[in-house]
Amino acid sequence: MIHRNCTRRFRHTATAAPSRLALVVLFSLLLSIAAPTRAGEPTEGNPAPALQAKLIGGGKFDLAAARGKVVVLNFWATWCEPCMEEMPALDAYYRAHRDAGLEVLGISLDSPRDLGKVRDAAKKVGFPVALNADAQASGYGRMWRVPLTFVVDRRGVLRLSGWKLTKKLDLALLETFVSPLLQEPNPGSGVLAQGSGQ
Repeated sequence: MIHRNCTRRFRHTATAAPSRLALVVLFSLLLSIAAPTRAGEPTEGNPAPALQAKLIGGGKFDLAAARGKVVVLNFWATWCEPCMEEMPALDAYYRAHRDAGLEVLGISLDSPRDLGKVRDAAKKVGFPVALNADAQASGYGRMWRVPLTFVVDRRGVLRLSGWKLTKKLDLALLETFVSPLLQEPNPGSGVLAQGSGQ
C-alpha cells in the first residue's frame, strides 16, 4: 500500500500550463533519484539530531536525556487524515512496549491557535505530545509533509528516517523496525551490543 501524505499544496501548481507542470514533475523526480537525502534531512546510521520540546501536558522532552531507550518521533497534524489513521497503531505499540524501554513523542505541526484540537487528539494516546512550535527539531528537515516518523536506537543513532518511509505506519511496520532495537542491550547497562565498537 502506498503511503498517503498530507502535503501543503499551492494554488499556482494546479493552474500551471501542462507542459510546465510536466517539467516540474520530471525535474523533481530527477532530483529525488540523484540525491538520496535533501539538505537538512538526517541520515540513517548517524547520530540523531538534537530534539527538545515542551510537552502540552507539562514537562519537557529531551532526546539526549532519552539515551538508553528506543525513541520513536512522530510528526503529525490533526488536519492530516493519514496521521490520525496511524495514531491507534502507534499508541497500541507504545502501550505494549514502553516497559521494554520505548519512548514515543508525537510532535504536532498544528498552529498554536489549534492547541485545543491537539489536546483532544492527545487525550486518545498514552504517549506525550508537543507542538512543533514549542520544539527545537530543525535537524529533522523542513516539515513539508506529514506523517513523518523517525526511530532512534538506544545509542542515539538514527535507524529509520521518515523521509524514506513509503508505507503507512502500522503495527507490522513497527514490529519490523522497532522491535529488534528494543532487544538490543542498553549501552548504559554495562553490556555492550555486538559491533558497537566500544
